[in-house]
Amino acid sequence: MERKRRLLWVFALICSLLGISFFGGPVPYVFFYAMVVLPVAALVSIAFSFSFLRVYERTDGRSMVSGRPSDFYIILRNEGFFAISSVRISFYSDFSVITDMKEDAVYELLPGASVERKSRLICRYRGEYCVGIRRIAVTDPLGLFTVTRCMREPLTVIVEPRQPELEDLTREELFEDANRECFAHRSQPDVFVREYTEGDDVRLIHQKASALLQKPMIRERIGEEKEGIALVLDPERVGETEEEYIPAENESMEKLLAFCRYGAKNRSRIAVFYKQGTLRMDEIGDGEGYTLFYGKMVRYAFRPGESVIPLMEQLYEKGLPRGFGSCILLLQKWDRERADMASRLAERCRIKVYVAGKEVVF
Repeated sequence: MERKRRLLWVFALICSLLGISFFGGPVPYVFFYAMVVLPVAALVSIAFSFSFLRVYERTDGRSMVSGRPSDFYIILRNEGFFAISSVRISFYSDFSVITDMKEDAVYELLPGASVERKSRLICRYRGEYCVGIRRIAVTDPLGLFTVTRCMREPLTVIVEPRQPELEDLTREELFEDANRECFAHRSQPDVFVREYTEGDDVRLIHQKASALLQKPMIRERIGEEKEGIALVLDPERVGETEEEYIPAENESMEKLLAFCRYGAKNRSRIAVFYKQGTLRMDEIGDGEGYTLFYGKMVRYAFRPGESVIPLMEQLYEKGLPRGFGSCILLLQKWDRERADMASRLAERCRIKVYVAGKEVVF
């Protein structure tokens, strides 16, 4: 539409020049000057519109959860003395979605008027990034030109990772070995007793053994002991742009939390090896341990130049903690160095390797 109007303006300007050249007189000159001033006036009106246009946006707090809708508010206000005929807004759409609002909607604002809209904002990935309004476009009253300006202070939110459930098939594959009785082939009895120590669960006191030995004895069932699983999180940020690394990091974090959550619910021993300044290991044994670990992962930052290799080398040299026989590697990329270390770890324990954006690769 704007192109047609600009072509019409060019045609009128040419006609005015022809009128001056062949006929002369005040009318062709007035028409010519009007055609020359017209685009200047259009651009000046757009400049005035941006000067008096105020755009406000907000959410219900700066922290959000991936995949969970949050209220989102927009206010467009004209604080000038002239009407603004056409305002369009476009949104950040790579990592978030705004429902019930169309980007092609045109807003007209009279002097002192405002438009308020309430919608819902859904962030797709964890991390810290911009959401909401990305650009504002204003068209002059004649529809000749449109000027687009980016938001000077974009809305930034911190998105916490969601807590997904493992799929049934994945559960069977990952925890089948870990949940079997790992001492089933030993010749020891299913139940043995030891002397009570402070902190033991009094419900496990073996009454007959305690009466016989005249001191409290605790029973332990070897056959029900579950083998633990070690999870290794790759701390490296892979990619130059947000479009590359944010989805990959989100996938690794969701897998990690899904494994930990399932392990906490089923009382499976889970140990997470990760890097946050220094090499760390957190063991998750129940729901409270998972909650504390989730709080740490909310602000966890993947960093360029970091590497998972030191973590893998440490596990290879020192071995898995006692009672752990399986290892899951959550990697950001798959290269020769990681493949070699995975092969070496496979000599010490059962391993599985997940690479962001791919299926199991090892």
